[in-house]
Amino acid sequence: MNINNRIKAMRKNKLFLKILMYFLCLLLPILVIGFIAYFNLLQWLGQDVSTKLVNNLTASSKKIDDNLEMAQYTQMNLLFNGAVQQNLHPYQELISQNKSSLPQLIAAIAYSRSIVSSIVDTMYLYIDNKRIYRSDGADDFNFFFDSVRRYEKYGASFWQNKLLNNHNFEVLEASDVSTLGSDTKKKVIPILSAQYIEGHMTVLVSDLSVHAMSKLMVDNSLFPDTRFFIMDQQGRLIVDTESFSEAEINEITAGFYSDQSPTLKMKLQGQPSLVARVSSETIGWSYYSITPETAYNYQASSMLSFIFWVCLILIVFGVILSLIFSINLYNPIRNMRDVLIQSETTKSWDDEMGGNELAAIDRGIRKLLETNEIANRRFSLFSSEFLDNAFTSLIRGVPLVHQESFYRMLKEVGFENGRYLCCCILFRFRDAFYDEIQDTERFIILEKLKKVIWGVLQQHVICYLIEYEQNTYVSIVKLDPNSDKSKLMKGLENIKQTFGYDVKYCDMVIGVGKDYQDIQDIVKSYYEAITAIGNKPDHGDMVIMDATHLQIEHSYYYSFLDENKIINGLKFGDLEFLERSVDELFKMNKNRGASHQYLDALLSELFSTGNRFLAGKKLDLHSFLSEKEHLSFSSKGLLPHEFHARTKLLLTFYQRIIGQTATKPKRKTNQVVPLIVAYINEHYSENLYLEMIADEMGMSPKYISRIFKETTGQNLTDYISLIRINKAKQYLSETSLLISDISTKVGIHSRSTFLRLFKKYEGITPMDYRIAFERESP
Repeated sequence: MNINNRIKAMRKNKLFLKILMYFLCLLLPILVIGFIAYFNLLQWLGQDVSTKLVNNLTASSKKIDDNLEMAQYTQMNLLFNGAVQQNLHPYQELISQNKSSLPQLIAAIAYSRSIVSSIVDTMYLYIDNKRIYRSDGADDFNFFFDSVRRYEKYGASFWQNKLLNNHNFEVLEASDVSTLGSDTKKKVIPILSAQYIEGHMTVLVSDLSVHAMSKLMVDNSLFPDTRFFIMDQQGRLIVDTESFSEAEINEITAGFYSDQSPTLKMKLQGQPSLVARVSSETIGWSYYSITPETAYNYQASSMLSFIFWVCLILIVFGVILSLIFSINLYNPIRNMRDVLIQSETTKSWDDEMGGNELAAIDRGIRKLLETNEIANRRFSLFSSEFLDNAFTSLIRGVPLVHQESFYRMLKEVGFENGRYLCCCILFRFRDAFYDEIQDTERFIILEKLKKVIWGVLQQHVICYLIEYEQNTYVSIVKLDPNSDKSKLMKGLENIKQTFGYDVKYCDMVIGVGKDYQDIQDIVKSYYEAITAIGNKPDHGDMVIMDATHLQIEHSYYYSFLDENKIINGLKFGDLEFLERSVDELFKMNKNRGASHQYLDALLSELFSTGNRFLAGKKLDLHSFLSEKEHLSFSSKGLLPHEFHARTKLLLTFYQRIIGQTATKPKRKTNQVVPLIVAYINEHYSENLYLEMIADEMGMSPKYISRIFKETTGQNLTDYISLIRINKAKQYLSETSLLISDISTKVGIHSRSTFLRLFKKYEGITPMDYRIAFERESP
């Protein structure tokens, strides 16, 4: 009996079962996605680890190459050092005066060695086979190579023969070296630089520490189990952090000869490993890293476990939610079905149910909707709510949906055959309004505020008033074709007098836009009114601002150069520069007469610039802004009193970007570039050029130019020009000096060059800049 009742109940509620099955079918993609994610994750992890290992090895090799390059530059600078050129002579030619100057030679060697002490074990030079000069002093040639520094692969005769070679730069094979007073041996790579000094071949030797290179690679590795070795161009082993056997090294190198891929999977020392190889672009060395799979497999297992549990939890929750949603969805459908059954004859409903219950309910609902739509159209035609929404849409620049109904309603309220404009009325209630007036009375006042304003204006002009925002009212006014705004201004003066007695509790500002023939153009009039309000003087509690007397541009100025300035400010982390640039942009656009609408658009464009900067850095915008803050930038129709807060939010957004993305100098240039910048700031008024700065820094012009570009992202000459133009702007705004005098003061002695550079960076001439600054100054 119970079984039969359950069967009947299931037949009666088969629609519920159908809905439940629909929801459960939605869970199938979770399983499919789980399997796809599983296999894609395995592939992605393999590719990701390979890429990271190659990038890591590339970074390590680049550091070693940079150190080698620095050692080479240091050697060449030492050979051309004045102390070396003047005081280094063959031992037989030394006179007493030369001997007294030898400390200067020793000091120059010591200074050069200190520059590269992180990678170079020792540095010495010789000009004959009698004396060796190093940072600790001078030694006998044979005694030095036999006792002080004895190389296993290179004897004294080898080094003597180097005086006969013509190689300017040479990297020798790695060799163990024993030092005087120490039982331990060090492995070093001698690098040689040779140069003729007063007709005599001079050889400078720097011993690169193999231990330092090994430590650099190990310290920079992603996984602690990663091991490294380096081969030179001749296939000789230079660095080996794990003491691989010769067979294993040959197996690894042979594998890469047959496969040009940067990574290989091999079994080494009994465990599967991932081998990466990178070739040096500078000296042709080959760098290898060997990482056991166990070092990174834990990531795959943890991620796979995470995917499994996520899918399981989603399926369980999906089943529960499907049951809940099915019940909640079925109950109102069942109620609708019962209502529809009551509104239809039983026979006609049974005929429709014979096909599909959902289709029958759909047909019944459509009939009800059609009836309801007809009633709504009749009601909307005479509803003030319809006009409120229509005018609000026009002000916000949103196209109207029911234009026929809108124009029909305009005729009903007398809005036809005229000119149209907007008046914006903004109230700001003081603390006394909230402290001295009770809540109930305050609510009554706020409710009647719209009626009072509308009632006063209607005595003078045909108008329609809407409450656009809290305490913000917009009146759409119709003017007769041949009349002026005198009646409107009289009505506004009456409103001003009406609320003039309440200055203790509030202040009010009224903005009046220009009039237009087409009602669709009231959006322009609205923003002109808002722009007029934005030009309100600081004094006065009840003010009427007319946009007719303002020169308003329906555009804004934001050039490619301005955008580059913002991006450079973000790149270099200069928040003060960004604040100044944003302030100058808004001041310039206000002086040009840009409407409030386009100042709002400029604000959005500045936000987009920051967003594009983040996209270039491959960073997620939502990591820098909350949903509410992002929505604030996306919204339109900004009111004047909200503009400052939005600008502050923009600068906060820039500050957050700077906090995570500001360019930081590399370790080896963290002292050089600030010195260059300081020198430019101090000597910008002089005839600066690259060679002069390089000579002041004691480095080559090519090296100075390269590290400055790598660190700041700017050419050195462009940076000098930018500093000079900024100083020129300061003179233009703070002094009355002639343009030619300012040009000379900032180090640009050609007037035409100064004018060209100023327009390049600022977009206007110096004279226009001075005029614009004087306009905005009180």
